[in-house]
Amino acid sequence: MTVHVAELHTEVVPAAPNAPEGTAPKAPIGTDEEHWRTCAARLTWLAQRVRAEGYDD
Repeated sequence: MTVHVAELHTEVVPAAPNAPEGTAPKAPIGTDEEHWRTCAARLTWLAQRVRAEGYDD
């Protein structure tokens, strides 16, 4: 499933089963911190919503 948030484009996929918790992606160089936090929070919310809907089966 593809998700577009502002200029940020990412694929939403299930996490690897042995991925460590709390490993958030780093902000790209030159990205405004507030903008990055907003996008990261939105992506987290969308990922939770997708999991709730069962799209990652």
